[in-house]
Amino acid sequence: HYPLRRQRQMCIRDSLYGDSKKTVPELAKSNNFYDLIFIDGGHSYEDAYQDIINSKKISNKKTLIIVDDIEKTLNQQFEHNIGPTNAWNKLVEMKFINETDYIKFAPSRGMTLGEYNFDFDDSKIIL
Repeated sequence: HYPLRRQRQMCIRDSLYGDSKKTVPELAKSNNFYDLIFIDGGHSYEDAYQDIINSKKISNKKTLIIVDDIEKTLNQQFEHNIGPTNAWNKLVEMKFINETDYIKFAPSRGMTLGEYNFDFDDSKIIL
């Protein structure tokens, strides 16, 4: 069971818990940039999409972004992975992110790795 399943959370450096719609923009004000960002938060399309986009504000060209709950096999997509999967795929399709790897742990369980495309025109993103 996942006790924080209904809460959106992100792990950045140490551990940052809370509503990522608020915590990541606040963190961005510090002008700190991170080499690794692991997103395992809300499972809706909107939550995952916004988490991935907001995290670019605390990234640099060397940042590795990992998004949990990604499933590439259509018949293994369920409530916990369809939102993050579709958000990730949309942003890869738009070339906002460059996918570098996909790791599948078990049926309906996987994660993707990638990096932000800093040549992408961020004004094309709609939140």
